[in-house]
Amino acid sequence: MGKAGIILSMMIFGSIGLFVRSIDAQSSQIALARAVFGSAFLLVLILIRGRLKGRKQADRFRLADYGRNKLIRLIISGIAIGFNWIFLFQAYRYTSIAVATVSYYFAPVFIILLSPLVLKEKLDRHRLYAVLIALTGLAMTIAGELTTSSSVIDRVTSFQGLIGIGYGLAAALLYASVILITKSVGNFPGLEMTQIQLVSGMVILLPYVALTVGFDQLVNLQTKGFVLLLILGVIHTGLAYFIYFSSALLVKAQSIAILSYIDPLFAILFAVIFLSEIPGPLQTVGGLLILGAAYFGEAAADRSKKRAQTADSIVAK
Repeated sequence: MGKAGIILSMMIFGSIGLFVRSIDAQSSQIALARAVFGSAFLLVLILIRGRLKGRKQADRFRLADYGRNKLIRLIISGIAIGFNWIFLFQAYRYTSIAVATVSYYFAPVFIILLSPLVLKEKLDRHRLYAVLIALTGLAMTIAGELTTSSSVIDRVTSFQGLIGIGYGLAAALLYASVILITKSVGNFPGLEMTQIQLVSGMVILLPYVALTVGFDQLVNLQTKGFVLLLILGVIHTGLAYFIYFSSALLVKAQSIAILSYIDPLFAILFAVIFLSEIPGPLQTVGGLLILGAAYFGEAAADRSKKRAQTADSIVAK
């Protein structure tokens, strides 16, 4: 699916907030449940696919065909997903949600800067500029929700606030590493790849939840909360991550970095449509910056690529 798949998965991720706010559970508990339901959903799909009538033995997935090295990389990326969630939760605990979010969305910047070293991708200045503009737009959309009260300022500038920013940046670096590691794996079946990553992340989240908040709220969820949690696990985790990681194999890491900023833009759009939360002027300008950066960053990069290909063809003649 390529870029269309990345955009679709960002749209799904952007609607998470609509469901989470109606679930009476801690964020870490929700993340663990997402991993459990998501991996279970993918396992069902894998089993169904394996039992399809007429499926040839030669077509079946065999891990040995892909090598131990790829498996290890996927497990590491799954562990990184688990710690990514944990560090993000810690960032929310130590600083404001707005500041934690801005810190976390430095991940695309890390992807842009590290992809030439890890994946040998040529650093595209248009995409770098686009990411910085999108990050500015994100900061503006969040600033529209902030107040200048002393309590907010104190929470951000205090020692604990700085720790929260550190956690947010660590989560961003882990998110970037997930993308870079996934890209380095290369050819691998999307269902099995996502399954391995989610199970690995679940193994990390399980002891974290047990040691911090426990499982009481999950066990005592009402029917509505359980149904919403099931939707989050199946659609927003199993399906969305499958689309995301499968598409990531077909798209440059630097393109993924830019398109990642569409996630919060969809979150704002869904809030307008379903929750009647009308954005202010600052949020509107920020959203337009994100959208413009995503479009023009990719368009400029594509034009540069075409010019380079044209120049190469002329030289070849």
